[in-house]
Amino acid sequence: MQKILFLGLIVLMSVASGSAQEQSGSAQPRLMNKTEFDLFLHDLERDSVRWMNMGSEVDVSSLKDLPYRKGQLMEKAKNRLHKNLSAIQDDVGSLRKAVTLTSQLDLLLDLEETASSMDDLGNDLDFENSADLDKVSSWLSDAGKASGEILDAVVKLYGHLRELSRHIDRQIDVGRIH
Repeated sequence: MQKILFLGLIVLMSVASGSAQEQSGSAQPRLMNKTEFDLFLHDLERDSVRWMNMGSEVDVSSLKDLPYRKGQLMEKAKNRLHKNLSAIQDDVGSLRKAVTLTSQLDLLLDLEETASSMDDLGNDLDFENSADLDKVSSWLSDAGKASGEILDAVVKLYGHLRELSRHIDRQIDVGRIH
């Protein structure tokens, strides 16, 4: 019964994440101006702190009857998420000092890795005792919402970088750089 409820929550989370992806995917790529990019960084910095707090709220030790190996897997996913969110915060700090193409690409990579680790955390959340259902459901809901927000940021930054690349291509024959 617990596994069925858990699978139902995952399906619900996947559907919610999928609809966020579809909405994000419909946006046209566009180059952000300086003000928009600064706002994007501001929002990303604020959201990464919130996502980090959300990840910190996942307290594996509070779950009843959880086998050690399952708890260890959940802790690894949580630690990887924290590491990736810290990398995003470092990237934002670098971009506030100087906006370079390299630092923007680093941010895109770290956002994609964070999206993957947020999904991993959501997929690894498990419970053995039905008394933990509400707690795990809340964590799954938060992880699903955060995954959608991270994917929205990925799509927005990718669109910006794609348009920036087109702008560079019009000015420089990158084939001659090799």
